[in-house]
Amino acid sequence: MLAYFYFSLAIMRPLILLGLLATLAPAHAQSGFAIGHATFASKGQPLSAQPMAWRYDTLAAAQDAFDRQATRLAPNSLLTFRLPQVDAGDTTSLVELVQGSERTPLPMVAPAAFLLASAGMGADAARVVVNRDFPPGVVHHPKVRVRSHDVPPGVVRMGDVRLACQAQMAMAKTEGFKVHAVLGAASLLGFDACNKMTVASFDAPGRAFDTIVIDDGDRHARLAASTPDALTLGDKRWSDNARISFTWQGQAVR
Repeated sequence: MLAYFYFSLAIMRPLILLGLLATLAPAHAQSGFAIGHATFASKGQPLSAQPMAWRYDTLAAAQDAFDRQATRLAPNSLLTFRLPQVDAGDTTSLVELVQGSERTPLPMVAPAAFLLASAGMGADAARVVVNRDFPPGVVHHPKVRVRSHDVPPGVVRMGDVRLACQAQMAMAKTEGFKVHAVLGAASLLGFDACNKMTVASFDAPGRAFDTIVIDDGDRHARLAASTPDALTLGDKRWSDNARISFTWQGQAVR
């Protein structure tokens, strides 16, 4: 029976990953990575929008994972949180750390991206609150983004994306026993969710592209974006310092 369980788990690994990550865009489309869950209304009641807010310790788990691994994977980098379902150019967002009656605005590094700060508040009851609601029926985590300071616009560094994925998974694990159970069972077979993620599904431009360009020291490669599992984070052929860019019909996409 135990052998059958392990065999079944091996067969189901891709499905487990897709179920856990909720949505993954195709490699040739804009980035569609998201982790979250559906919300359900009481019988006979319409779905209502939930306030956009998260427990402080959920986001702090991502920050802690970043702090532990940044020296190895992405020295001289910064972790930010991108608001889900918010247009990148929307300048009306306000993000606050809230505990009881005390509210502390968090620094915005872009119209829809913020930095986490403890501001001297205890984590037990603190929440990160945004001045907007989720769309009815869904709740998503913010998207983690790690960027090294020396990486130009339109270019992605492999170590940055690897670290961002680890931080995103650390945040997901705070959702409780079910996520721990899925990741724990998969790890019995040496399966790491981030290793199976593609760079394009996690950090890609918001416009269409047809080619992935990789530069890693004196090594270079061009991959068709339509290639199945093109450039996964677990591809050991490419170092953490590899630079990845995207093109459409030979023109750079930013």
